[in-house]
Amino acid sequence: MATGEHVLLVVPPVLYPGIPTLGPSILAPACRRIGVSARVHYANLSFASRFGFEVCARLAASRTLVGEAIFLGAAFPERANDVDRILDLLQQDVEADAKLRQLVRLASPDEEHVARCVAEIPAFIEQTAARVVSASPKIVGFSSMVQQTMASIALAREVKRLDPKIVTVLGGANAAEPIGSALLEMTGVFDFVFSGESDREFPEFCKTFVEAGVLPEQRVIRGRGAPRMDDVPAPDYDDYFAELEPLRATDSIAANAPHFLIFESSRGCWWGDKKNCTFCGYNFPGTGYRAKSADRVVDELETLIDRYDVVRFYASDNIMAKDFPRSVLDTLADRGTPCALSYEVKSPIRAADLDSFVLAGIFEIQPGVESFSTNILKSMDKGVSGLDNARVLRDAASRGLRVVWNILTAIPGETCDDYERMLGLLPLLHHLPPPTRWGPIRISRYSPYHNQPEKYGIKGLRAWQAYYELYGEYADRIALHFFGEYTTEFMQAPDLVARLDQAVTDWTNAWKRPEGAPVLSIRRLQGGWIEVADTREVSKATVQMLPPHVARVLDSVQQPVSLRRTLDEDREILDGLVALGYVALHEHRYLALATEPQIGEALWAQRRRNLGRGADDPSIEIPLDDVSVGPSRRKLAFSHDETLRL
Repeated sequence: MATGEHVLLVVPPVLYPGIPTLGPSILAPACRRIGVSARVHYANLSFASRFGFEVCARLAASRTLVGEAIFLGAAFPERANDVDRILDLLQQDVEADAKLRQLVRLASPDEEHVARCVAEIPAFIEQTAARVVSASPKIVGFSSMVQQTMASIALAREVKRLDPKIVTVLGGANAAEPIGSALLEMTGVFDFVFSGESDREFPEFCKTFVEAGVLPEQRVIRGRGAPRMDDVPAPDYDDYFAELEPLRATDSIAANAPHFLIFESSRGCWWGDKKNCTFCGYNFPGTGYRAKSADRVVDELETLIDRYDVVRFYASDNIMAKDFPRSVLDTLADRGTPCALSYEVKSPIRAADLDSFVLAGIFEIQPGVESFSTNILKSMDKGVSGLDNARVLRDAASRGLRVVWNILTAIPGETCDDYERMLGLLPLLHHLPPPTRWGPIRISRYSPYHNQPEKYGIKGLRAWQAYYELYGEYADRIALHFFGEYTTEFMQAPDLVARLDQAVTDWTNAWKRPEGAPVLSIRRLQGGWIEVADTREVSKATVQMLPPHVARVLDSVQQPVSLRRTLDEDREILDGLVALGYVALHEHRYLALATEPQIGEALWAQRRRNLGRGADDPSIEIPLDDVSVGPSRRKLAFSHDETLRL
């Protein structure tokens, strides 16, 4: 490892090794900006190289805390004999939960790989810490989020043993208060922790120590957040690429990495500043929503594309800025920037904004579709109706946009009637992509459910049992996820829970059919006629022609329209469209359900032209699973391709 840096920022396992990490990649250039040399060391890449990139990826994706448990013996040597027992307990939790069991089968490494990790982790920690110390840094910072705490403790302990003069620092989501102070008390291996955004505080801390040898009296340093996002350095991922390069020939994941890069255009959540979604713990208190200027976002993206020859980016933003479609996306579209972006957005989204998404290169959105029940959404403070969410899914599908979304249950305030109504709607939506997952919420630290449990009728809040096994008396201060004592009508109706499970399973299976996913789409013809293609299980006719007067009524409910606001003369036609399943009547509101692939065809043709290619250039592949259009099942050039040719 190169020597001479004042500061070494360590990315511990078991973070996914196929992409670099944003936080350290911003802090390192922030230090260099004020004269403090700094670099990032990806210990998670070293771990992946030793144990296998797939093993590391599966550990990182695990829904249990197995990625923490395997490092327990190295973090606390006196507890090495507890590791196997705790791993057995985690497995028992999995076996007791059918849904978790399914997720673990998909994501977790097998027992043989876990056993090998446990056996060899002490040697890995010794070797990694020796490499860190050999670089002669004055300060070693550990970046910790998700399942990186135990590895951070283990590495910090060994670094301190090898060279007690090195100042050890912990930062990241797993150091935010009250977690940070609890880890200081519990471990004794960190000299300082940084709680919250420390874009200014950490570089100044390092500069003061490097130049004057002075350290602050307080050991928990609270970040105040960057007041101007344009002052935050662009991420520098050079260290990741340098450490990845010699590993490319050894592993297929490494050979194709990075699968994307992380960038940020804003921090905080403008919706959460007004009304925090009740289950969400991402909106860290006290910082407020801040966004980079449009020019800065465009320049930063284009710089990252040119520097790293990567076009796929995932935004770290909790939510897209409200003016983003008109300020940033229109500029990206006009300049023909060759990028493919994934963003979290706020439902409902205007159709015009979805058009801007396509033209600018956004291929995937996560709009916070958590339910189709307006009562449940209101209980979660989502600020949206059930049919608003269905409309977003429909319009995104029309434009060839991938949507990541979930159905959340066990929401305080939900009723059985909410789910009965949803069960009537779901079969009509089989032509739209099914949820990524469904199931009960988890109570997350910093969420309203955690901060104000009594407001939602939640009692007996306590950390997941796995946290007690790992952290003992400190569990409630360190845990990210909690159990609470409460119930709802739905939670007490096992038959209804089973019906919802079956409904989602049927929807998911419909998208796995050999003949392709179901279709409900329209194609506009001359003279105002509309051709409808319908291959859903509820279909009454595979192909249907709608005359102009019926087409007009169908168009009148492209947005959710309340029953009482429809014209009397249209009611009979609407009832007929409801009977055909082309229009949903849900919660006393109408909504047209069919996608319109012609919209996507035109937008992607324009996207090709913006990129300086012909409208029919086959070298541009739209990053989405195959989308079938029209009665002949003709396929658009929409295909999900990890290489994403542009």
